[in-house]
Amino acid sequence: MSVSKESKKSNTSKTSKTFNDLNVSDIRENDETNEINFILSGPSMNNIVSNTIIRTTLTLVGAYAFGEENITITENSSIFNNDMLALRFSNTPLYSKDKSLFVTKNFAEKCVQLEKDRNEDLYKKIPEVERLRRETNMKEDLMNNIHLNIDARNDTNDIIYATTNKQYSTFYKMENEIPAIYPEELHLVALKPKQTLVATLGSNFNIPLLNPIYASTQKAHHRFIKEDSYRVIITSYDQMSARQIVIEACNILMLKFENIRSILFDLVSKNPNENRDNEGTFEILNDKHTIGGILCRRMQDHEKIKFAGYKVDHPDDNHFILRYVCEGMTINRIINSVIDSLIKDYTDIRDSF
Repeated sequence: MSVSKESKKSNTSKTSKTFNDLNVSDIRENDETNEINFILSGPSMNNIVSNTIIRTTLTLVGAYAFGEENITITENSSIFNNDMLALRFSNTPLYSKDKSLFVTKNFAEKCVQLEKDRNEDLYKKIPEVERLRRETNMKEDLMNNIHLNIDARNDTNDIIYATTNKQYSTFYKMENEIPAIYPEELHLVALKPKQTLVATLGSNFNIPLLNPIYASTQKAHHRFIKEDSYRVIITSYDQMSARQIVIEACNILMLKFENIRSILFDLVSKNPNENRDNEGTFEILNDKHTIGGILCRRMQDHEKIKFAGYKVDHPDDNHFILRYVCEGMTINRIINSVIDSLIKDYTDIRDSF
């Protein structure tokens, strides 16, 4: 939904920047709703360009959360069993007005690697030594993330409602105590007289593709204006700004395009078909509609492509099938041209913010 310019609490700004192929204009931000919306238009603009950003924000732009595997309950005499509490705590959101608490180095690289790890795990292609190395790194990272220690003891004759205030909770980061992160107290558990709950909640970073609790984006959608113009709307969960979500989505896409370039070159070189420079069918692992759609559309727009199409045979598949037929230029040169144009477009979008 467009942000009202009359909203007193909103911090609304408008900018317009024109590039050779894409125009990013009418950027509007609303601090109250954690939303940003903007218009994408131009000769190379279509619904797939904006939809690729939307799909990336919803599946790959990661966040911190209290994963159930990082919740330790050491004492619990409440009416709730440990599994119930762990599930409840894993759905307790992590957010703060201090966005620096959630800064992640090499954010895009980490998100892309987590997607790759997830897909390799599905295909069971991770060697045991590599799996143990990754687990060790994850544990080291976990020690530096935000932790919430709960020590709630009801020594009264009434029911108490333990919250995230300092009476019942303590927050840590880098093993140092920090002030409570939430602007308002969050309810944790109700305790009857003489009941106790002692627990530690450790946060970890992951991507929403693995679990929705790691989503950084509340909503992402676009609206048709005309054939070459769409308004994109992104709403943040307030762990990072909506503007930063768009920037990181573009960074992730540029990394993935470079990876796809290498994958395609390798597949072409290994194709035994003598006519491989002009025709071929490939299975591309670890990606589906997000990359398959934008790659195929941009190939179809290339003047030397006679046919380009892709498919995902089954929703559970973690790969897509790409087929091409070209004439007058080798497929490697076309791939280079297509990937360069995609990287340029999403670099231009990123730089507008």
